[in-house]
Amino acid sequence: MKIMPITTERRNQRVTARLRRIQGQIAAIERSLVEDPDGAILLQRVAAARGAMSSLMTYLIEDKLRALPLAGDGDDVIEVMIEIVHGYMP
Repeated sequence: MKIMPITTERRNQRVTARLRRIQGQIAAIERSLVEDPDGAILLQRVAAARGAMSSLMTYLIEDKLRALPLAGDGDDVIEVMIEIVHGYMP
């Protein structure tokens, strides 16, 4: 499979959009402290924010791997590495 690199500008747009969603999730966590005294919604929102951060980390690692200069069948090696990363990221 041929890996299609994205531009730095496009990557930054994607990362910025993810960060804004995460900021919204963190703000919701803060609101939950007041709105949800028993903590059930708070726990759900913390789990969602954690998932979003893990997803962002996976995306950034993938982007870094895809940018590696490799010769020959390097694309296949990168895809295997990405699969491994997905296996270890929650």
